[in-house]
Amino acid sequence: MNFGLFLARVPLGLYFGLSGFMKVKTGLGAYVASNLSTAQQYMPEGVARGYLNALPFAEIFVGALLALGLFTRIGAFLATAILACYVWATGVHCMNGTTPFNNAIVPLGLSIALLTVGPGKLSADMLLFKRKPAGGGGGEKKH
Repeated sequence: MNFGLFLARVPLGLYFGLSGFMKVKTGLGAYVASNLSTAQQYMPEGVARGYLNALPFAEIFVGALLALGLFTRIGAFLATAILACYVWATGVHCMNGTTPFNNAIVPLGLSIALLTVGPGKLSADMLLFKRKPAGGGGGEKKH
């Protein structure tokens, strides 16, 4: 199970990190301008501009947390929030006619799974915050 969580967590982190990086690389102003009208359907212009300017950096931050397995449940919570808002805004249905549903549904499912299950043993969380077994550990018998 730990290797499976690793294989779910790292690609999801890379997905987020690269998504944010590409928005910054191709021009944050262009990204904001191209998405402002859609965002304004859900919030006032000033809030929409702030949200769209912050989103790529939030994606990079979330991607780093998930890929490294550092504060994974916090990263998974933020990923779930970002993806749920995206799915809510764009709809569950196919957006381009070539897929059976919104392409963000699968990453949303992965982020919810990581939120509920955690990062697994192959993570920075396990190295930094290793928990001892409940009950005093050791399994020694008392005489």
